[in-house]
Amino acid sequence: MAIIEEVADAGGRSPSPPSSPSAEYLLVPAPAPPPAFQPVSSPDELAQVLGALSAKLALPGDLLPAYLEGNAEDFYSTYRSSADSTLRAIVSGTEDVMWADLTVEQQATVLDPVVRLKGEDKWTSSTLVTLVDEITSRSKLPDVAIVLLTTTLRTLFAPHPSVVNARALPRPAGGVSALDDSRGYQPWKTSSAGWGAANALRWAASTLSDDDVLKHLGVILPPTLTLMDDWEPRWRDTGAWVLSSLTHSMGLHSPPLSHVLPTALILVHGLKGDKKANNYGTIVDTALVNGWSYVSSNDRDALAAIANNTVIITQELGTGIVRWIKSIIPALLEPLQYPPTTASLPHFAANLRALSCVLTTIKGSGRIARWRGQMLDVGSRCWLQVSERDWDNDSQDLAKDILQSLKVVFSEIEAAYPTVRGEEFDQLLNVNKKAFSSLVAAHV
Repeated sequence: MAIIEEVADAGGRSPSPPSSPSAEYLLVPAPAPPPAFQPVSSPDELAQVLGALSAKLALPGDLLPAYLEGNAEDFYSTYRSSADSTLRAIVSGTEDVMWADLTVEQQATVLDPVVRLKGEDKWTSSTLVTLVDEITSRSKLPDVAIVLLTTTLRTLFAPHPSVVNARALPRPAGGVSALDDSRGYQPWKTSSAGWGAANALRWAASTLSDDDVLKHLGVILPPTLTLMDDWEPRWRDTGAWVLSSLTHSMGLHSPPLSHVLPTALILVHGLKGDKKANNYGTIVDTALVNGWSYVSSNDRDALAAIANNTVIITQELGTGIVRWIKSIIPALLEPLQYPPTTASLPHFAANLRALSCVLTTIKGSGRIARWRGQMLDVGSRCWLQVSERDWDNDSQDLAKDILQSLKVVFSEIEAAYPTVRGEEFDQLLNVNKKAFSSLVAAHV
C-alpha cells in the first residue's frame, strides 16, 4: 500500500494540482486512530502486546533515508501523531501491575524502539520525550539499559571498521573505491534497524551509575568513537552530543573513575568550535565544580582525586582554565585553612600541587594578583603549621611536597605581583623571620 495516495472528493473528482507547476504534489493521509490497549491475563501476554505496539514506532523503511537526513518535512507531523498515540498506549500498558513482572529482556524489547525517540531529531518532539520518560521511569533500570548496550547497540555499531577490522568486502579492497572501504557496512546509519540508535546509546549511557559506567565502558565508548569518527559532519556532531551525556553521567571526581577523565578529554580534543568548548565546559563542571559542591568534606580520597583532575584538566586547557578560576582557587584553598593531620596530608598535598599547576599555567594572564591576599594568608598559615610539626616517617615526604608546592605558589604570586616583596613578604618576616625565611627570604 502506498504511503501517499491521491484522495478523491465526494463527487469522485481528484483534487486540483497546486498552482505552481514546480511544487511537489503530495498529500499526507490523516494519522491512524490511537491503538487501544486491551487488558491482558499474564506478563508474557503483556510483553507480547507491548512489543507489538513498540514495533510500530519504527520509521517507515522506504522513507528511512529521508527521515534520518532530515529531508521529509511532509511526513514528520504524521509520524509524530502516530508515535504519540502508540506511546500513550504503551504508557497504559506499563501502568499494569504485571509490567514489573516482565523480565529485563522483555522490558528491553519493548523499550528499544521507545528510547530511540528520546532525542533532538525532527521526527520526535518534547511531548514524545515526556512520554518516553514516563515509560522508562517504571522500568527496570539500569538493567534494561545494560541489556540494550550489550545486545542491540553492540550489534549495530560493531561492524564499523573503527571497531572491528575483520569484515568481508563485496569486492577486492582498495582501488578507485578505497574511500568506500572505510564507510562500508554501517547498520546504525544505513539499515532500517539503525534508526535512532544514537538516541538509544545516549539514553543508555546517561541511565547508568558511576560504577556501571566503569563496568561497561567497553560497550559505551566504541559506539561513541564510531559516531565521532564518521566521515559525515552531522554524525560527528551526534557523537559529540552522545559524549556530552556521557560526561554528565560520569562521576569524574570519583577515584575509581579517575582514569575515565583522560579518555573523555581525548575524545573532546578531536572536536572543533562550539562543540569542543561546550564539552570541555561539561567536563570541568562535572569533574571539578560539581565535585567540590557535592562531595563530603570527610571524603578526602575523592577530594584529592578532584585536585588531581584539576592538574589534568589544566594541562589540557592551558590558559583557558581561567574561565573557572573563581571556583578553582577558593576550592583548593578552603581545606588548607584547617590544622593538618596525618590523614589530611594527602589532600593538602594534592590541592597544593593543583594550585601551583594552575598558577604556573595562567602566569601572565593578570588573574593571579587579585587572589594574592587570600593565597598568602592561607599559604603562610599552612606553611607554619606543616613546617613546625614533627611528622612520622610515613608522612615526612608528603610534608616536604606541601612545603615545596607552597614555595612555587609564593614564587608565582611574586612573579605576577612584584610589590609583594616589599609589602606582604616583609610583613611575614617581621612576624617570624626564622619560620618564614626559607619561604620568602629569597624573594626580598
